[in-house]
Amino acid sequence: MTILQKFPNRTRPRIAFTLVELLVVIAIIGVLVGLLLPAVQSAREAARRMQCSNNLKQLALSLHNYESTHKTFPPGSVLPRVFAVYPPTATNNTAKTAGWTWSSFILPFIEQTALYDATVGAQPVMGRAIVDVNLRRLLQTPLSTFRCPSDSGPPLNEAPAESHFRFGLEVAGIDWFIDGSAVGPRVPVSTSNYVGMHHHRAHEYSGATMVHTGAFGPNSRTRIGDISDGTTNTICVGERAYRVGTVVMHAATWVGCAAAFHDDCIDDSWATARSPVNPTQTVIYNTYARQQALSSNHTGGVQVGLFDGSVRFLSQNVDFLMVGGSNTTVADSVYERLIHKSDGGVIGDF
Repeated sequence: MTILQKFPNRTRPRIAFTLVELLVVIAIIGVLVGLLLPAVQSAREAARRMQCSNNLKQLALSLHNYESTHKTFPPGSVLPRVFAVYPPTATNNTAKTAGWTWSSFILPFIEQTALYDATVGAQPVMGRAIVDVNLRRLLQTPLSTFRCPSDSGPPLNEAPAESHFRFGLEVAGIDWFIDGSAVGPRVPVSTSNYVGMHHHRAHEYSGATMVHTGAFGPNSRTRIGDISDGTTNTICVGERAYRVGTVVMHAATWVGCAAAFHDDCIDDSWATARSPVNPTQTVIYNTYARQQALSSNHTGGVQVGLFDGSVRFLSQNVDFLMVGGSNTTVADSVYERLIHKSDGGVIGDF
């Protein structure tokens, strides 16, 4: 006879955890989650970084395919017409800006021939055509090849831009208006995180001509033979984030020079060594320096594509010396020599 049979009014004893036991279990689970989350985040970032590397690889190979077809790399930008004054001034409303850039010219080589035919092919000179609603919609097409998965910027680039000039839409035959303000794209266009290399220091002019020591500049026609430092020692494309932490860097656009409303293309499609990689110290580096720089949300540096088609990680601590927050020196560091296509300097491993 069991106890319950002998004492029918007695209830079965309950089995439960004590409060202390529950707290111990919760604490153990918390520790395990705390250990697991960083590992998961690290794995996800590794996957995002690999996808970014694949994007750069595809862009570098596309540049090579373009060069094989046209015997020259694509122009850094195409100037719609001869400038009356260059760079434009607030009182010169006849000056026009650059339009399509290297990134728009390689569209057929990244399986975007239809988009190329409807944009660059249909409008060889971009300028007033931007007022066309259908063209504007095409220029807002998101392209994953031009986006780093680690970047959290918006699909349309609305960040402040370097341009000192604001151009209004054409109305009743009146030319572009200039009010002298510094703004971003008048018409926001699709964001890109990849820029071509323009100059080993802050951009410069020789008279009315914009000089480029990198591969890309206004109406540039760089050939393989012009890269005398060697394709394994010269960067063709690199990253620029929309922001790093809380500091806005200003990502690029695959379209070109902010839909042809800027005085140059550095903040929209190119990069320089005006400042170092990831210049997040706003006290030292101003808006212009950040908008010309390479930057990313990968820890410790950026990824770059070289002219030999390879992709390397470039540390933000790469050899680079700058005085006063704006580089104006000759190519005398590893970083500058990696950008300069023909400085003659020897570069070791980086």
